[in-house]
Amino acid sequence: MVIVGIDGAGKTSILERMKAVFASKKPAVPLHKIQSTVGLNIVKLELCGCRVMFWDLGGAEQMRGLWERYFADSQGWMFVLDAADGGRLEEAKVAFSRAWDHPDLKTVPCLLVANKQDAPNALCADEVLSAFDVRERQAGRSLKLQPSSAATTEGIRDGVIWLVRQAKLQGPTITSSRS
Repeated sequence: MVIVGIDGAGKTSILERMKAVFASKKPAVPLHKIQSTVGLNIVKLELCGCRVMFWDLGGAEQMRGLWERYFADSQGWMFVLDAADGGRLEEAKVAFSRAWDHPDLKTVPCLLVANKQDAPNALCADEVLSAFDVRERQAGRSLKLQPSSAATTEGIRDGVIWLVRQAKLQGPTITSSRS
């Protein structure tokens, strides 16, 4: 699974909170110590009876061109949006559209994470649906919008479980933890 989104959206924070939510034995980095990702971060988790590898890819503008190198092997993807940063909404939408339109991601599920819901100015789900044209895009593809907060872990469990279950339904290549 790849995790993408523009810089500052909270991709690494979401990944660290996933470790806290799903793998209590894996130490999570405190949110205040997380730096912007240059390159990538990799975390393996046991979810829904499977071993799942998450690739958190750097979101700086000069890094976004590298995302597609990881798409071919992905069985699902997560786009993290800073729902509280209206000033970068268009930039995030363009980055999302480029990933959404990539041929390697057309048949795998997408979790659109509207992060930072704990911020008072965060876009609500309906505003994100509208801004990202989710209803128009969704036809025939597996897409879920998940409001969340890395600070509180709200929405993380539900969204990630949905993504892994959808990936299991769409392809046999997720490795069972029992094998």
